[in-house]
Amino acid sequence: MGKTSAISTMKDLIDAVIYADASVAYRDLLIGVAKPTLEERCGLPHYMIDILEMHEQLNVAEFVDQSDAIIAQYHEQDGVVMLTGGTLYYLKNFLYGLPQTPAVSEVSRDRVQEMLLTLGKQRLHEQLSSVDPISAERIAWQDSYRVSRALEVYYDSGLPVSSFYLEKHTLRDMYDFLLVELHRPRQELYQRINERVDRMWDEGLVAEVVKLRERGLSPEMAAGRAIGYREFFETDQPLALIKENIKQNTRRYAKRQLTFLRSLPVDYQVHADDSERLSAIVGDFLRERKSNKLQKSCRQ
Repeated sequence: MGKTSAISTMKDLIDAVIYADASVAYRDLLIGVAKPTLEERCGLPHYMIDILEMHEQLNVAEFVDQSDAIIAQYHEQDGVVMLTGGTLYYLKNFLYGLPQTPAVSEVSRDRVQEMLLTLGKQRLHEQLSSVDPISAERIAWQDSYRVSRALEVYYDSGLPVSSFYLEKHTLRDMYDFLLVELHRPRQELYQRINERVDRMWDEGLVAEVVKLRERGLSPEMAAGRAIGYREFFETDQPLALIKENIKQNTRRYAKRQLTFLRSLPVDYQVHADDSERLSAIVGDFLRERKSNKLQKSCRQ
């Protein structure tokens, strides 16, 4: 059982799903991102899927703001929303809140925009490296939005934007969180990743990438940097090697996800195939939540 199977298990307990996954947000990325099918989405609203064109990008602030707005709609009916997915900076900022970076002036914004037009994305990133190497390490040179934002903050405040990113250890108190980690032993996880990439290959990933490149997909786009697509831009390599690189990059990303999960106050760790336990945990949580609300209402 993976995320899609977990959602299917939860259908009778939840009212909507939000995907914290930068890749599935793209309409045109299909095979390489293991997006849930239309049939799998039937009967349960799925959000933050198929919302972007290839040349667009959803920054983390937009993700958090849009997710909050979606949840607010269901909160009015006392609904339950599941957040799932593996884009770590989406998840972290949703759980803990966005960093409180200062507002920037039009002067700094215009200055950085002029630099971007004059120097280009790669040299703009080099400028960031010279004043804020920590942020430059975190931000890909192709991500001109975040590079520009970091430089704007520096030029306005004289401080690197990384100095405003304090580690947070308290979840946002506006929500009742239940954090469940779907777990697999590492070797089992890696084996499933390898098998998944093999299936993607058999389903026509190579042909999909050829068509997307013909339509303009490039490594400068955020969509072109998604695992399963970016490997096709990493010099001319035999298809067999590209396939192995996708497996390796996916395993590495899964390892980073596991490290990230260890930093979270996870309430339960459930084997990814144990649908009965997952249902019981969520059901108990929702019943307790309902009981607490009823008691609070009675006291009032």
